[in-house]
Amino acid sequence: SWHPMGRQRDEEEIAARKAKKERNKALKQAARATAPPASAASKGAKAKPQAVKKKEKCRRPAAEGGAGPRVPQLPFNANSDDHCETSPQAFRDVAPLLKLLAARLGKAPEALSIYDPYFCSGGSKRHLAASGFPKVHNQCEDFYAIQKEGRVPEHDVVVTNPPYSDDPDGGPNHVAKLLKFLAKDRKPFLLNMPEYVASTGYYKRRFAQVGQARYPKRGAPPLLLCPGKRYHFWSPAGSRPEHENKNPSAHTDDALGVRSSPFVALWYIDLMPFVEREELLHLAASGALEGIGRPESGEQGACRLCRGQDELPEGRFKFRPLDSAACESQAG
Repeated sequence: SWHPMGRQRDEEEIAARKAKKERNKALKQAARATAPPASAASKGAKAKPQAVKKKEKCRRPAAEGGAGPRVPQLPFNANSDDHCETSPQAFRDVAPLLKLLAARLGKAPEALSIYDPYFCSGGSKRHLAASGFPKVHNQCEDFYAIQKEGRVPEHDVVVTNPPYSDDPDGGPNHVAKLLKFLAKDRKPFLLNMPEYVASTGYYKRRFAQVGQARYPKRGAPPLLLCPGKRYHFWSPAGSRPEHENKNPSAHTDDALGVRSSPFVALWYIDLMPFVEREELLHLAASGALEGIGRPESGEQGACRLCRGQDELPEGRFKFRPLDSAACESQAG
């Protein structure tokens, strides 16, 4: 119900709010009066241009004339989401391992024969050559047809980033097919793949029984090399139009394409029979492999060679160099 005292309190509150508003207005006017005059250049320099500048820094348009990698007409059906090539940094990370393998084979690094069966735009061939390994077979050809026809090229090691899409007809996916090939190939391999692959049923079945799938003692799962900083992948411009339309501010590079990092990627490594698993772990722990350590001994920003997922550093999900705190394993 209405009461005269209630009306009086309402009027007092309204008056107090008006007085406060007038005081704030007076303070702002006084601040503007005492502030130094702005120069003509500074008048246009507001916060918004900084945001635009930041966006321009994140996205550099491709150079005129079609510079940069492009996906050619492929002789096989490809899912556009698979057009993600390994970064140059990832290849630099495994260069010490490839040099070690070359030495065990009695070859110079430039003579090491590398096979990458999955073609996108030839990025692996360019980046491996830049890391000192020019002898790379990565051609625009159908890997599965090559296998069927018995035309797999001679090679010392397989280094690849396989497609991750599923078979549209419901068959085994590309990673499962690759693992089957490697079991028959009986050569060392380094595979750049998502961490989740190590948890899949087909992966666990492939390496379930030590010693039966490959060389003696070689059925054990590959070692996992966690990068010192989370990897990005690079898609040739125009190769993934849906992704580019959804992410118009994605970072681009004239020489590499469009950047993305949809998941944590690791190197799955098996250099048997030339370098035993335990020996490779010991070399990493002793500092004999440049830029590669163990979870408990690696320097800041160095890669970590792990026996399995339980040793992977907790800091692997972040886009910054691993430090000692981030290298405490999940098991710890």
